[in-house]
Amino acid sequence: MLRSLVGSEMCIRDRIQVLVMLLFELTTVVLAPLFSTFVLDEACLRYYLSFDDSIRELFEVWDLAEQGFEAYRPGFCSRRLLSEFSYVWIMLALMSTFLEPTVSLVMSLPSARAMVTKIQSMMPGGLPKDDYALSLIHI
Repeated sequence: MLRSLVGSEMCIRDRIQVLVMLLFELTTVVLAPLFSTFVLDEACLRYYLSFDDSIRELFEVWDLAEQGFEAYRPGFCSRRLLSEFSYVWIMLALMSTFLEPTVSLVMSLPSARAMVTKIQSMMPGGLPKDDYALSLIHI
């Protein structure tokens, strides 16, 4: 009874860790760059004018000092967001679609597992903790 309770607690802990890592990755890779481009870019809301009074004054002289939704240009802003971040989204989709299943499939082969075990035995400290590529093939 105690063993299954500990196992279920570990399972819950692992799920929480995975959800936290997923949320962190979503925030850092998708939401933060989107937000910063949308808020600070010239084609979007132009809140960068709030950071320096001399720039704001110059834009006021040119009658271009609008900020927020008055400065928003829909066609330009959406194109800017797509051109800046589409490669990141495509790469993430391709990696999760092809790389992870391929590594899992290769690691299901006994010869691949034997090779990883041999490599691990040759490394004095085992697999490095910060090497993502090697952690994918960890048994």
